[in-house]
Amino acid sequence: PSWAERQLAATGDYSVGAIISAYREGNKKRAYQGIGHIVHLISDMTVPAHVRLDAHPDGDPYEGWLKDNIKISEGAKMIYIKNFYETFRELASFTKNNFYSEDTIYGEIELDYKKFENDINGIPRTYGYRKDHKLVQIKERVVGDDYALDPLTHKEYWNILGPKAVSYSAGVIDYFLREFKKIDEEKEEKNLLSRSASYIGGKLASIPDAFSYLWGDVFVAVRDLALG
Repeated sequence: PSWAERQLAATGDYSVGAIISAYREGNKKRAYQGIGHIVHLISDMTVPAHVRLDAHPDGDPYEGWLKDNIKISEGAKMIYIKNFYETFRELASFTKNNFYSEDTIYGEIELDYKKFENDINGIPRTYGYRKDHKLVQIKERVVGDDYALDPLTHKEYWNILGPKAVSYSAGVIDYFLREFKKIDEEKEEKNLLSRSASYIGGKLASIPDAFSYLWGDVFVAVRDLALG
């Protein structure tokens, strides 16, 4: 998303370019704070309310469920990031197209099938599935159905979105560490060239003295030979 390119927070600019510039200028603390900021943002791309423009000033039920039930996903593999902003769009699109937030479940929802099963309290419910995951709880009506999210759908969402949050966050950290390594290597190369130039300059500066010393020896030898 374009906002990822213009991350102006209360504490300053945390855009990708600003983070890299901070590191290049030697402000590593600011640079690593920026990484934390971006990791937070890309994690938000796995929260349906954030990518569906669902304002939640009083809190989002899914995020509320996560606070009490979240377990860090194990076995998630890092996503290698080449194009930073395309990666943001990719993750946001995946979440938006496959999951819902509380206030964006309306109208007819495209489902692959329905399944009758017990909810977390053992009460029989009807759930709607898309592909292989539980999408919504269905409250069947005479005319049209109502949809809701409950702890079982939240758990299903997290089982898919949680590993992505971990994988993409690791990819963000790896992306910046690679960029920082390039900066370190550039600085080291410049330092090496500077040291080499100083060394060569010192050697060149000593040449006149060496010639003077050599010429003096030759002159003395020739004089002695001539007078001998």
